[in-house]
Amino acid sequence: MIIAEVEVLRADPVSIGISIALSVALSLAAKALATRQKSKSQRIDDSPTTLSVRGSWLPYLVGRHRLGVIFGWAGPRRFGQIGGTIYAVEDGWHQLCVGPAFRLHAIRSQGKVIWKGPISRDTHPSGTKIDIFGEGSFTIYWGEIDQPIEPRLASGMGVASRWPYVCYVYWEGRFLGPAAAIGPGATWALLDYDIEVRPLPSVEIVGSGPWYPQTLELNRDESWSINLVDPANSRIRLSVGGRDARDFIKNFAYVEGSLAIADGKYRVTSVGAPFKFSEATMQYVYLDAEMQSGGSGGFVFSFFEDEDDGANPAHLIWQLMFSPKPHGLGLDTSRYILSSLERIGVDADRERLPSHVLIEEGEEMRSILALIMQDLGCYLTFDYDQRKFRFVMIREPEDQTVSPVPDNAVIPPIPEVETLHAPGPIDRPVFTYRDRTRSFRGDPIPIDDDARASSEGSPRTTEIELTIARDRRTASIIANRRSQEELGRGASYTVHLSRNARDFLPGAVFVLPDRLGMPGSLRVAAVKPVPFSSKTLVRCHGDFYGLTSDDIIDDDEGGGDGVTEPEADLVVRPIELSAFLSPGEETLVVARVRANDATPLADIHLSPDDEVYRQVETEFSVAAGGALLNDFSSSQDYILESGPEFSPIGPQLDIDSVEDLRGDLVSWRSGRQVALIGNELFFVRNITSVSQDVYRLDGLIRARYDTVPQTHRSGDRILIFILSSLSRIDDPLLAPNAAVFLKSQPSTYRPLPLEDVASVQFVVLGRGVVPMLPSGLHSAVHAGRFNAFPSGGDVELAWAYRSHRGLTNRTGAGMQGFGQATGQTDPDGTFSLSMLTGQGGIVRTVTGLSEPRYSYSNADMVSDFGSEPSSFTVSLRQTFAGYTTAPTIAVIEKVDP
Repeated sequence: MIIAEVEVLRADPVSIGISIALSVALSLAAKALATRQKSKSQRIDDSPTTLSVRGSWLPYLVGRHRLGVIFGWAGPRRFGQIGGTIYAVEDGWHQLCVGPAFRLHAIRSQGKVIWKGPISRDTHPSGTKIDIFGEGSFTIYWGEIDQPIEPRLASGMGVASRWPYVCYVYWEGRFLGPAAAIGPGATWALLDYDIEVRPLPSVEIVGSGPWYPQTLELNRDESWSINLVDPANSRIRLSVGGRDARDFIKNFAYVEGSLAIADGKYRVTSVGAPFKFSEATMQYVYLDAEMQSGGSGGFVFSFFEDEDDGANPAHLIWQLMFSPKPHGLGLDTSRYILSSLERIGVDADRERLPSHVLIEEGEEMRSILALIMQDLGCYLTFDYDQRKFRFVMIREPEDQTVSPVPDNAVIPPIPEVETLHAPGPIDRPVFTYRDRTRSFRGDPIPIDDDARASSEGSPRTTEIELTIARDRRTASIIANRRSQEELGRGASYTVHLSRNARDFLPGAVFVLPDRLGMPGSLRVAAVKPVPFSSKTLVRCHGDFYGLTSDDIIDDDEGGGDGVTEPEADLVVRPIELSAFLSPGEETLVVARVRANDATPLADIHLSPDDEVYRQVETEFSVAAGGALLNDFSSSQDYILESGPEFSPIGPQLDIDSVEDLRGDLVSWRSGRQVALIGNELFFVRNITSVSQDVYRLDGLIRARYDTVPQTHRSGDRILIFILSSLSRIDDPLLAPNAAVFLKSQPSTYRPLPLEDVASVQFVVLGRGVVPMLPSGLHSAVHAGRFNAFPSGGDVELAWAYRSHRGLTNRTGAGMQGFGQATGQTDPDGTFSLSMLTGQGGIVRTVTGLSEPRYSYSNADMVSDFGSEPSSFTVSLRQTFAGYTTAPTIAVIEKVDP
């Protein structure tokens, strides 16, 4: 029931920028053109939603990705009542990407799935409304040029537009939460959309398909025979034998060998109740499939889908270069040899390189195309014979002709050494890609320079983002190929050849006569005919692509002889977030050290009794793990340039992924990367390789957030992770002082059975609602003594506190770690002090203190203790919103004046 309506200001319609820069890379020789700017778009882990401003760029996607939204308009906020609680709802316009999109897979709120598809523009045309219980309803518009007008948006904004080529969602009655809790200035919780956009069809590139569907892995050890029972209403009714069939057939079934329907994957629409017959359980299953002919027989298999669907990269290049605006540059196809691009599509089919691209914040198409072609291993060069541009693939010598240059074709002078690279520092190129199995978070593929490998010092890490890869197999192929380019430090040469060398194209491989002493195969980088001469200058370098390289596609990622079975995590650590990070709300994150790098995720389950568990989150991020090799005292400095050493545990891939923040001190000091030892949190800048299997923590800032310095022993576990990447868990079980059991259930191609997962028990401390522990309780320094008072004098007590209040001067991370000091932050609540005898008896309690200081007069002390004590104990607590901290203790001694 609507009991009130509140009128709010309506935002102006967003000015959507879909235009793309009119420039394109003609060569990949200059790697500077391929440097991609860091995205400024909304991160999927941010709390508030993105608001549009005039001139905002709409994301351009080909492939699949999780996208944040541009919030274009909000309708009036309304209130309704359920029981005794008043709730707020609101309409909103979420702009997603340049359309037309093809499929919507899921919608997440604050990282949690609130709706799961998939739906496509074929099954749910533009204008289809979908209700989500407890969340509201949304209407999808895929972004066709002729999509219908959304009447509620037209009425609210006063602009009746189809918004052609804009894929968007209109939310109606989006649930915001209890009115008392959200406040008048509340924003929408962050929503992100897992969406798929397929390439536009091309009439020129017909030798290959534009889209690779997901491949299936069938488990033929688990099969069920099928029999056609009753075809009706274009649906197939099958009786499926097998006691475990009900557990197996949940969403899809793979049918093979049936005479009634074609082999393939079918959606299971319903499962009948099982009945018992001859000690076997039988059930009826309805499949979404059309009848083809009468017949029966066949099998149903269990299967899982690889995350390897995507666009053929040749079709991706074609769309970006030749499609008309807003989908491409609209370049003149008559200036290009399109058969060479079609050949690339055929080669990509052979290699199977599913590709994706996401263009954000107005990135230049020139740089994006350079990045795509660099990942693909492709030149765009000029063919002098045909006077057109030609696409040329760079591949290993076995995939292309190696041309021997005749002896008489070499013109003096002898080949000139253009550049000779001096030996450089140790290199560790780390290729990263947005892994779809990890919610499109970055997944690193480090490659060591074996020729310069060393166990001393810290390797120079160069991070290279792959543009088109979204699965590890594709990323591994690209990284393996590009690693030769990154690690190669050979000489580059200028060779003087005869006129026929003009036919060489960049990327071609040739060898020179033995008499010249040139090293093996050479790769053409540029060809320059000399005017009014029979001479052609060919610039080239050693053939990096022809070098032997390691196969970095390992068994742990599904290659080789089989798929890795799931293994239990090595370390699972629940961590309550302090009020600085989660003010007024009890929130949990789980740091896990996985057993192998084939375990991309773990489902997190909670239980109040260690019997009945409920899944509350899926965690895609992992921590680097280790064990301390030496003791680490609580008395050591708060800021340490060099910290303790540790031996790593867990996959080397996760150790290698620890970030080096020496070039980003602001991120270091603001707590991007965190180390946890015992119950003490540290900010960590980087780790250094000391020797084989020994690393050192460098750039440590101690006792962050609500933790205090502790003494740590050799063998204690250490976890290093990016705190913001861990999924936050908010659940009713997380009440202060409650005992909770947790299980982290890892998955590879299947999850580890929950009964095989060990539980972790912990007591909720309530760090999100209990004030952070005060620290540094002391008396004024007297006569060189700390925590002392002069005989006959007063005791001047003071202490420090941490707070999440304010915007610029928050101290809840432990201190103002960087920037200009902005003043004192108000404390959370009030302080109380208790004066205790040596036996623990309380002689005085002072409550309601709003300042972090108190003067305990000598007269009051004598009255409380009967005379001046030689020493006494002070207990300090902080209280806020009904919650009180544990005590902070200090012993105060009397000294002669």
